[in-house]
Amino acid sequence: MSTPIIVDGKLWGLISCHHHTARRVPFETRYAFEVLSQLISSQIASRLRADRLSRLHSQRALELRLIEQIYRSTELSELLPAEGDALLKLFDASGACLLLENQILRIGATPEEKQLWDLTKWLKLHNKEKIFHTNNLSGHFNKAATYHETGSGLLSLHFSHSPAAYLIFFRPEIIQTVKWGGNPDDAIRFEENKEKYHPRNSFKMWQEEVRNTSADWDTSHLEVASNLRAVLIERILIDLQE
Repeated sequence: MSTPIIVDGKLWGLISCHHHTARRVPFETRYAFEVLSQLISSQIASRLRADRLSRLHSQRALELRLIEQIYRSTELSELLPAEGDALLKLFDASGACLLLENQILRIGATPEEKQLWDLTKWLKLHNKEKIFHTNNLSGHFNKAATYHETGSGLLSLHFSHSPAAYLIFFRPEIIQTVKWGGNPDDAIRFEENKEKYHPRNSFKMWQEEVRNTSADWDTSHLEVASNLRAVLIERILIDLQE
C-alpha cells in the first residue's frame, strides 16, 4: 500500500508499506494514511514557503545594494571588484565574469579568459536569449566540456550590443548518482501478438552517474537577473548620453 505526499501539486514522496503476503488493508487504516499524508504535505509546503520568503528577503537586500552600486560607480568595470562577493552570494554562483567591449573581469572560479571569449562569441552567434541559463552548458556548447568542473551551470545577462556587454555567472559540476529499479535502457518485452507487454526481467538496483550538470537556477535567481539586467541597460544608456 502506498500513499502519496503531494506538495504544490507535485509528487514529493511516498508513504509505502509492504507485507510478505497478500493482505487487505481496512478502510480505516487507508483513511488514516490519507489524513497523515495530507498533514505531512501541509507541513512540508509551509516550511518550504517560509524558507523561500526568508531567501527572497535576503536576496532583495543584496539586490538593492547592487543596484545602488551600479548607479553610484564611476565605471561599470568597478562592479565586480567592489561587489563581486555580493553578486556571487545573490546568485549562489561560484564564479562570475563581466565582459565590457574588449575587457573581461573575473571573480571566483571561472573558465580561462580565452575560453570566456569563445563562450561569448558562441552566445552572440547563436543569438541566445537576453537572459540565458542552463545547468548543462556542455549540452549546448561542446567546448564547455573542457571546463565542466567550474562551468557546468551558466546564467548569462546580455545587456548591451554596442558596446558589447555580458554579465555571466557560473556554477560547478555536481556529480550525481541516480539509482534505478533495473537498467532503464533494457527493452520492454512484448508477447508474440505484440498486444501485451511485460516489464524488464530484472529490477535489481542499477546506478547511473550523471556528470556535467550543476544545481538548477530557480525562479528567484531568474527574477533578480531580469531586474539587474534592466538596471545595467539603463546605466549603459546614461553613460552613452554623457
